[in-house]
Amino acid sequence: MTDVAPPPLFSRNLPKRLPAIAKKVLGIHNRLQAFERLESERQNINMSARLDSLLTHAKKYSPFWKERLQSWAPGGQTPGQVFRAVPPLSRSEIQSHYEEIVAKFPGKENFHIFGKSTSGSTGVPVRVQHLREVLMPGQYA
Repeated sequence: MTDVAPPPLFSRNLPKRLPAIAKKVLGIHNRLQAFERLESERQNINMSARLDSLLTHAKKYSPFWKERLQSWAPGGQTPGQVFRAVPPLSRSEIQSHYEEIVAKFPGKENFHIFGKSTSGSTGVPVRVQHLREVLMPGQYA
């Protein structure tokens, strides 16, 4: 049996090198595939560690979270335990305390962070910040 070569037009149109965004999308895809194959215990440990890292950062660089997480300490064994230790955040709190919620950390100006907001169909829009290097590949993935 002989190998069948792709049609000439097809092979000429394939890029020799993937664009950077495609590499990032493939990287996200590969990490998600590896994560989904982990034992559920290992998934919980990984997610809890990421949540602890995120909340530690927020507590350190956001006045709002510093106060709100005053009694919180990292170390939840499951994502559920981590979330139960954090007081829920309401939509109205996000709307009224946006400037205090946003983390201000050294070197932040070097990141490609941009703001977005909802349409405000409920009367007051919700504002958020996105990191372009994470948002764009994540959307494509």
